[in-house]
Amino acid sequence: MNHCFELLLQDSTHQLQEGRAISFVGRDASGRFGIQAGHEPFLTCLEPGLARFRNDGGVWQYIAQPGAVLRFHQQRLQLITTQFVVSEDRAALLSLLESDWQQAAHTRQLARRNQVQIEQALARKLWQMNRGGEAL
Repeated sequence: MNHCFELLLQDSTHQLQEGRAISFVGRDASGRFGIQAGHEPFLTCLEPGLARFRNDGGVWQYIAQPGAVLRFHQQRLQLITTQFVVSEDRAALLSLLESDWQQAAHTRQLARRNQVQIEQALARKLWQMNRGGEAL
């Protein structure tokens, strides 16, 4: 029995193909799961964060991704996402993810602040128009 499967990672700008993966570990909405050669066909959406796979040399590779669609069929695991980074260095990927998440949180905070300012300006203008007797 063949103990390996093909792993294909794809995003909008590049792809990575690993022809001799022996296991994959990821996390979806139901929790953590693993896939090995011979697994039944499987389709799920990965949660943002780290997933990992082990090649036939026994080396674990970590995949940082913002969420992905995973499909396992006929000894081929496809992971399709908007972007991914692969490294043997888990700590470096965790640091990268934390930095990206902090930047995204800051961007959301700025957008929310701008939205509040626009809503306040519109409320003032409506109040002024109503107070002055102008028709809406």
